[in-house]
Amino acid sequence: MDQIKTGRFISELRKEKNLTQSQLGEKLGVSNKAVSKWENGRSLPDPTLFQPLCDILEISLTELFNGERIEEKDVLEKSDEVLYDVLGKSRLQKKIEHGADFLMAVAVVVLFLPALGDFERTKGILVTSAGLLILFAGAVTKLSIWQMIKNRKIENTGMGFTSALTVLFIAFKLLGYIDWPWIWVLSPIWIVILFIVALFGIILIAGSIKKKENNMIMKEIGIKDRTPGLVQQLLRVWEKSVRETHLFLSDAEIKKIKEYVPDALTAVPILIVETDTAGDPVAFMGIDGHKLEMLFISPEKRGRGLGRKLLEYGMEKYGVNELVVNEQNPQARGFYEHMGFAVRERSELDKQGNPYPILFMKRG
Repeated sequence: MDQIKTGRFISELRKEKNLTQSQLGEKLGVSNKAVSKWENGRSLPDPTLFQPLCDILEISLTELFNGERIEEKDVLEKSDEVLYDVLGKSRLQKKIEHGADFLMAVAVVVLFLPALGDFERTKGILVTSAGLLILFAGAVTKLSIWQMIKNRKIENTGMGFTSALTVLFIAFKLLGYIDWPWIWVLSPIWIVILFIVALFGIILIAGSIKKKENNMIMKEIGIKDRTPGLVQQLLRVWEKSVRETHLFLSDAEIKKIKEYVPDALTAVPILIVETDTAGDPVAFMGIDGHKLEMLFISPEKRGRGLGRKLLEYGMEKYGVNELVVNEQNPQARGFYEHMGFAVRERSELDKQGNPYPILFMKRG
């Protein structure tokens, strides 16, 4: 199943039904963000939602999996394609499962080697530990396959292995096979505790950083509120962004285009600005009707989801479904294609008549 293609298909059918993402989400018991992720190809619906989703959109499961309407004469062929895809994945899962079985069988043999052979104490402990590691790897692989097939969450496998290893070390200690201090006998437990504490610390730090990033404020700026000071701030964002992405433009050309940007910023009907915690603009988007007229992000803020956040807002609230992008800006084109837009037309000249090809892209 092609996630992006299926997502576009869901979006198209939702709009045909005059449903918003929130309304479709309510019917299925999920959030509008979940629906947005489906439509942008970032995830697929839970398998339990396939049939209800098909019932709402009035399509078959085969059409959902193929991401397109299927004529009656092609239903059998398309169904076969879906079946072959599922069978292919099933065969791969079987192979991995057999590999896990083999690992577990090897582990059992390794675990019995110290008892069958004449191993010195340290060597016997190392062999037994290796056997446990192999057994753990095989078990985790089998559980992962089960998780994929049954769509179930598996937790605490690591703690189970830690407990088993600790019990083994305690048994070796009590039987006299090892003379380690108790702090080392119990090492699997405190090592895992230290790892969890360190992981928790990393999560807290990452969460703090993410929270600061999420504190950025997105707001619409009315035409009367577009002060000269704000326009100059946005102009700086525009110039930094263009110099980073529009490498085909010369310095003279950028300066020439820059002269027209303030007028465009004050004239565009809808202007949405993203500001950081200090209140300084870091990204902005302009919309006219259903067309995205501009989307620029400060280079230092790229890669943090600001472009996606702005565009998703524009698509959801204003129905943005068309835009123009320079052909020589492959990063922008790739981003818009990932968001569900496709090239419908091409022009050898840009809007000012310069020899820079532009692409007319539409969504849905």
